[in-house]
Amino acid sequence: MSKIIFNEHQRRQIEANPYVVSVSDRSIQYTVDFKLKAVQDNLKGKGPSEIFKAAGFDIEIIGLSKIQSAIHRWKKIYQIHGEKGFTEERRGKGSTGRPPMSRRGNCLDNAPMESFFGHFKDEVDYKEAESLADLHTLVLEYMNHYNHTRKQWTLKKMTPASYRSHLIVLCKIKFLQNAN
Repeated sequence: MSKIIFNEHQRRQIEANPYVVSVSDRSIQYTVDFKLKAVQDNLKGKGPSEIFKAAGFDIEIIGLSKIQSAIHRWKKIYQIHGEKGFTEERRGKGSTGRPPMSRRGNCLDNAPMESFFGHFKDEVDYKEAESLADLHTLVLEYMNHYNHTRKQWTLKKMTPASYRSHLIVLCKIKFLQNAN
């Protein structure tokens, strides 16, 4: 919680700024456009004070630490979620509290690759590769083995390639049944 408490006059002054959605005694809610512009300007080298001054804010009222922490927080959101991080609700009433699975930086998106490389490290003696080209060849050979000959328990004891073909056939059958 912020140590700065805004009085009525300060709240009205801050609220008059077009980049402000609302102001309480202790916090300011900024517009999405301002957050995006502030992060992009900061990534281009502008400092937090410079960004807020250019937007018409009085830094003495808001406080330098509040400005710096806001930019830091917004940059973190931008780096993890991109522009969607400012437009999609991640907390509050009616929210699940977590971003959609399609977002960047989500460890569950990496699970198949982590699994693949875990098996790769266990099954291939990759340390014997003498050059990057040798390692590239080993990875390609193992990918071919993994997808076309290595059967997997979780895929009904089929290879990934045959399981994909199996699913395509099932989808076609289901589609034809629904068409009739």
